[in-house]
Amino acid sequence: MKTVIRFVRHHWLTLGLLLGSLYLVMWIVETQRTPGAMTIIEAQAMDMTAMKAPPGVHPVAAEHPVTMSVSAESSFPAEVLAFSDESVAVRIPGRIKRTLVYPGDRVVPGQLLAEIEADEFAAMSGESTWMARAGSSMALAMQREVESMRASLARSRAGLSASGAAVERARAGARSAQTRHSQARRELEAAEQAILDARASLKYSEAEVGRARRLHEAGAISLDERQMAEREFESSVAKTRAAQAEREARFEAARSMEAEVEAAQAAVKEASETQHIAKAEVDEAAARLKKTEQEARAKEAEREALKSTAASASTLSQYRYLRALSHGVVSERAASPGAVVMPGEPVFQIRAIDTVRVQSELPQTLASQVSAGTRVLITTGSTTREATVTSVFPVVSADSRTFRVEALVPNKDHSLLPGMYATLSLLGGPEDALSVRNSAIQYDAEGNAFVWVMGEAESSGEATDWTCTMHPEVSEPGPGICPKCKMDLVPRKGTGDHVAEARKVRLGAQGKTHTAIASGLAETDQVIWAGIPGLFPGAPVRAMEWGENGPKELPAAAGVPEGHDHSASEASKVSVDDVPEGVYYCPMHPEVQSADPGPCPKCKMDLVQKGGE
Repeated sequence: MKTVIRFVRHHWLTLGLLLGSLYLVMWIVETQRTPGAMTIIEAQAMDMTAMKAPPGVHPVAAEHPVTMSVSAESSFPAEVLAFSDESVAVRIPGRIKRTLVYPGDRVVPGQLLAEIEADEFAAMSGESTWMARAGSSMALAMQREVESMRASLARSRAGLSASGAAVERARAGARSAQTRHSQARRELEAAEQAILDARASLKYSEAEVGRARRLHEAGAISLDERQMAEREFESSVAKTRAAQAEREARFEAARSMEAEVEAAQAAVKEASETQHIAKAEVDEAAARLKKTEQEARAKEAEREALKSTAASASTLSQYRYLRALSHGVVSERAASPGAVVMPGEPVFQIRAIDTVRVQSELPQTLASQVSAGTRVLITTGSTTREATVTSVFPVVSADSRTFRVEALVPNKDHSLLPGMYATLSLLGGPEDALSVRNSAIQYDAEGNAFVWVMGEAESSGEATDWTCTMHPEVSEPGPGICPKCKMDLVPRKGTGDHVAEARKVRLGAQGKTHTAIASGLAETDQVIWAGIPGLFPGAPVRAMEWGENGPKELPAAAGVPEGHDHSASEASKVSVDDVPEGVYYCPMHPEVQSADPGPCPKCKMDLVQKGGE
C-alpha cells in the first residue's frame, strides 16, 4: 500500500492526464458520434457471414418433359484390376543367389522364381534330420524293451497262477489227509472199544470157565458143558488178541495219517510261500514295465519333438526357394541377385491377367436397374469389348452415395493391363417414356433423385420489409437509409412469377442426353435444366432464353430501389475508363460524376477523383 501511495505522489500529473484523456474520448464517443454508427468493438463483433444480398429472381432455362425413346447408355469411369494379385515375399534372411524370372514372364504354380543363399538353414535341416533318426532308433529300442518287460510280466503272472493252483492242490491234499486222519482216529477209538469189550467178555468167559470147572469137578455139569465153557473162553481170548491186534493196526494207521496231515500242511505252507514269491515277482515285473513304458513314452515324445524340429528345419530350408503359387505374369521384381533381403520383404509381384476385373462406381439411383448379368461396354482407348456385370457389391458409400459393380473380362491378349483407366457403359434396349435433360437430374444428401420444376408464386412480388445488405438485422417497413452505415435500404424479398420446387422422381433408363422418368413428373410440368446452382425451395425464378454461356439476358431485379439496379443499361455502358481525368466519380456507380467532391447520391460513398492520389 505504501508503494502505491508513493507511486501516485511521484506520477500524479501523468495519471491525471491519462484520466482526462479517457474522459474526453468517452465524451466524444457518446455525444459526437453519428447516430447509428458502430464503435470499433461493435465493428469487430459484427457477423460478416450473415451479410448477403437479398434474394432476387434466378434466371433459369426450363422446358416440358418430352416423350421419347431413351437407350440406357450411361457411362462411368472404371478401373482395370488384376483377377488376383500375388506378392512373393522372403521368409528367411539371406542373400539372393539367383533369379529365374523377369517382369513379363508367365509363371505356373510351383515354378521356381528365385533362390536365397542361406546355408545355415540347410545345415540346420540336416542336423535336425539326423537327430530325428537317432530319436526314432532310441524310441524303437525302448519299445522293444517294453515288449520284453510285458513278456516277463506275463511269465511272472503265469508262475503266480501256477503257484496259486499248487496252493489249492496242497490245501485239498491237506483237507483229504485231515479227513483220513479223522477216520483213522475214529477207527482207533472203535478198536480200543472192541478191546474193552473183548476183555470184558474174556473176563466173563474166564469166570465161566472156572465156575464150569468147579461144577464139573463137583459133578454138577457134564464134560460137554465144561468144554463148551472152555471153548468160549478160548474164543474170548482169541477175540481179545484180535482186538488188540486191530487196535495196534488202527493206531499205526492213525499215526501214519497224522504224519500225512503234517506233510500236507507243510506242502500248503511251502506252496503259499511260493505263491508270495511269485506275487512279489509279478509286482516287481509290473513296476519295471511301468517304468519302462514311461521311459518309452518319454522317448516317443522326444522322437516326435525331434521329428517336428526336423520338419520345421526342412520347411525353413525350403524357404530358400521362392516359388509361384498360381498362374500369372510377373509384374515387378523388387530385388536383384546379390541383394540382402529380410523376412517379409517382397521380391516379386505376380498378377493373373488372363481375366481382369473392371470395377466402377455407379450412383445409388441405378441400384434397381443393375444386377448380375447386366450388359456393359468396356472402353479403354481404342479398345472396346462387351461384357456382363458379374458382381454387385451390396454396400453404398455413405460419402459418395455410390455402389460398386464388377465385370470379369477375358484378356488372353493382355491388352487390358491392371491400373488402366476405362469407361464402363450400361447397355439397354430403347425405352419410351417422359424424359428430361440429364442436366436436370439432381440428387439430395441421401442420394435420392429430384428435379427442379417451376411452381406458381404465392405472393405478388411486393417487399415484405426493407433491410441493409451490410446489416441484415435492420428491418424497416419502407425505403430509407441504414441507421448504422447510412446505405440505402433494399427490399428483403423480391419474387418473380414462379418459384422453384423440388420434385422427387424415379429414374428410368439414362441416355447420353436425356433420362427417362418412371414416375414423379407430368407432361405439363416445367422442368428447370439450366441455372440450377443457387436454387432453393421457394426461390423466385424466371424462364429465360439460354445460350451456350448462360442466359442471353438477365431479368430485372424486383423490389430494388432506383439507383441500386446494377444491371441497368446505363451502368453497363459507363465504366471507370470513361470517366475524364480530374473528375470525381463513384467507384460503385461510374456514371455518377461531379466536378466537386461529395457523397454518391445512390450509395452515399465518397466520390473519388480520377487521376488523384
